[in-house]
Amino acid sequence: MTMNTLFCPYCMKPVIGSEGTAGSGCCSACGRDPAAYVPSSHHLSPGTLLRDRYLLGCVLGEGGYGITYIGYDSLLQNRVAVKEYFPVELCTRDTIGGNSVNILSGIPAKNYARGMHKYLTEARLLAKMEKQRVIVNVRDYFEDNRTAYIVMEYIEGITFTELVHNYGGRIPEQELFPIVEPLFGALCSLHQYGLIHRDMCPDNLMLEKNTDSSDCRTQCPVICGMPASSPLNEEQGHADKEPAGCTADQRNKEICRGRVRLLDFGSARSSDSLKDTLTITLRHGFAPIEQYQQGGGQGPWTDVYALCATLYFCLTGITPALVPPSQLGVEISPARENALMRGLRVQPHRRCRLIRDLWSALYR
Repeated sequence: MTMNTLFCPYCMKPVIGSEGTAGSGCCSACGRDPAAYVPSSHHLSPGTLLRDRYLLGCVLGEGGYGITYIGYDSLLQNRVAVKEYFPVELCTRDTIGGNSVNILSGIPAKNYARGMHKYLTEARLLAKMEKQRVIVNVRDYFEDNRTAYIVMEYIEGITFTELVHNYGGRIPEQELFPIVEPLFGALCSLHQYGLIHRDMCPDNLMLEKNTDSSDCRTQCPVICGMPASSPLNEEQGHADKEPAGCTADQRNKEICRGRVRLLDFGSARSSDSLKDTLTITLRHGFAPIEQYQQGGGQGPWTDVYALCATLYFCLTGITPALVPPSQLGVEISPARENALMRGLRVQPHRRCRLIRDLWSALYR
């Protein structure tokens, strides 16, 4: 396959025949019209080639720190996710004039350069965590277009926001907690490297499409003192797919055989780099109070809050409130509810300080 091959910008699968031309119809792989995608003026256009290797498609998501594109690695011949450093308060771009970023002058320029250096430094740290199977893997990082890029594995699956919707607004306790347990070990590993995710939310958690039964077992790093996660029970094991016409409950159980994956490290920062920076964009309802404050004292407890907020949303279908889930009609054990609400306390010092402590309170 050569780079002369045309790709659908939505799924980055090769187009067949006349697909991709105006009025030719939909992509045979994803069912969308390749000719219908129109990028914003500050987004790189589909077909942009980085480092003579990474072909970009459409934008998957955008936040205060950057833009994420679906891409195609022409060397390894597989799909990837490409994150571009693009802090919206510090730079602009109009691709009519080229692909390079226009950096604002003065203090913003200094902050931009400092931020990009930290962006690449932390990409190197994340690249060392390739054996941690829950955290999305970093495959490459480099500078181009006066900015920086991180190439990560592309994950196919369903976000927890979508999963909650599929369940009719609430995921039952007995199904939710076995699914997310491997996440605790991944966060322990992340924190051991001195990194904090800072953007945990249902949109950044995904159940990967099930391809390997061994993925049901994920061990927590020995250093955090947690035992290996037990495999999912037989009901959630890897059986053949349900036949067409199965119930919504059966379809949900089939989906839940996948592996939880933690996405989007555009806001991840080392503990040291947080001393003089302020988060540009926050997930309201999922970000704790210290992320709204300059020098707010962020740490593992910051991810504790966001994780508990995400679990609360999955159980109740609403962003966290002061009301315990049981008062909203959710069936949950008192011990687990107490641990969840403790993790949602406003004052950081009143929460569990470490992910392993939260795990112990939720699973023992």
